[in-house]
Amino acid sequence: MTIPNGVDCAAFQAPRGAVRTELGLAETTRVVLFIGRLHWQKGPDVLVNAAARLVPLVRDVRFLFVGAGPMETRLRENVAGANLGSHVLFLGRRDDIPALLADADVLAVPSRWEGMPNALLESMAAGRPAVAARVGGCPELVVDGQTGLLVPPEDHAALAAALEKVLVRKVFAEEMGTAARERAKSNFTIDAMVDRNEALYDRILARTGR
Repeated sequence: MTIPNGVDCAAFQAPRGAVRTELGLAETTRVVLFIGRLHWQKGPDVLVNAAARLVPLVRDVRFLFVGAGPMETRLRENVAGANLGSHVLFLGRRDDIPALLADADVLAVPSRWEGMPNALLESMAAGRPAVAARVGGCPELVVDGQTGLLVPPEDHAALAAALEKVLVRKVFAEEMGTAARERAKSNFTIDAMVDRNEALYDRILARTGR
């Protein structure tokens, strides 16, 4: 039996504007957010390759990479080599994830493998759609076409196409974000996680006669 993680939905209702002001981004700038270790597993290089395809199509897009890890130097080199420096920002480790999500248009989860990513749960709680690789627990969280979009892993072209779809179709993105938050509130709260754990212990104790 798999018990999904839970998220405190109330903790991810931050006001918009703080991060955009800090980074000098206009309200009309489209923001793609990545949260995670800069590690091969998480696929940040796939997102950089997707950015190279997407920037010519959505000129006002910015990619925010939040996190640190062993791939950072290589990623920075790839960004410079593709002339993406004005579109990609590496923000390092941050403790203001709710504010970052509030100012993002979409979360990108390009992982090569996953368990059940907390960043994806947090984006749902914040009412943001996600484009995620169809790996691990991501399909358990994202209802494809309703709360976000799923793409094949390591397919930067599919990732770019899905991100473009979310960024240029504002109403579609807003509807998915609203549905994502409702799904988080209905299925992935802290209380729901605790209840599932208690139910599991109750079944185990019943089997042992305790």
